[in-house]
Amino acid sequence: MVRAAGAGLFTVVPGVRPASADDDQARVATPQKTIANGADYIVVGRPILNAPDRIAAVRSIAAAIEGGAEMQESVMLEKLQEMMKESGAHLEGHFLLTSGNHSSDYMQCALLLRFPRYAAFAGEALAEKVRRYSPDIIASPALGGLIIGHEVARALDVPFIFCERRDGEMVLSRFPFPEGKRVVVIEDVVPTGVSSGEVGSVLERGGATWVGTGAVIDRSGGKSSLPHAPESLWKVAFPLWKPEECPLCAKGLPLVKPGSRTKTSS
Repeated sequence: MVRAAGAGLFTVVPGVRPASADDDQARVATPQKTIANGADYIVVGRPILNAPDRIAAVRSIAAAIEGGAEMQESVMLEKLQEMMKESGAHLEGHFLLTSGNHSSDYMQCALLLRFPRYAAFAGEALAEKVRRYSPDIIASPALGGLIIGHEVARALDVPFIFCERRDGEMVLSRFPFPEGKRVVVIEDVVPTGVSSGEVGSVLERGGATWVGTGAVIDRSGGKSSLPHAPESLWKVAFPLWKPEECPLCAKGLPLVKPGSRTKTSS
């Protein structure tokens, strides 16, 4: 129902009781469980009004809400990780990366986003991350950011545009410049932040305000070139080794180049 109604629907849940409260109703839920299940607002009445110390009661409930938000984040991440593996977007093994380094993990978000249901899940989750920036428009670099950028824009019910590289330069050629608009740049994976940064800079030169950046996966390790920390659904830090230092080579495990049907020698 929430998905069908769009981003403008907020859920308000009554009958919320702290775990320590005396239950005088049959259908109740704790603040933590309610928030973890996706509620935007909760209604707590008598457990506060009847408490000997109402301020202490409110503080206790606020702490429980914070715990519920953390639980909700944990549930979202677990679902995303399952989807990444089910779609083949996250592989574990022994891989030769384009950088020449070896790794035990390889990610290709396009394999996740090819499934509309998974793309919608990631888009809605990422939209919640960037909603606080109050974007007027979502922008992405082509090609990697196209699907997820559009899904985030759909979830927020705002327009979507993209920039593309021509003769080595990132340009906005198919849309009018969003002059005076607040823009959030969305990408599938942020390894260094270069592509997102180029999009943000192009739009700022055209009169927009670049207020934030988001990605499904943040692989930057906190060292991106972006002027602000990107919002993400999953921060990953997989090990990388030079070929001569790779422990997987030492074990004799076959080396695979992602996208290739053949294994390379280790």
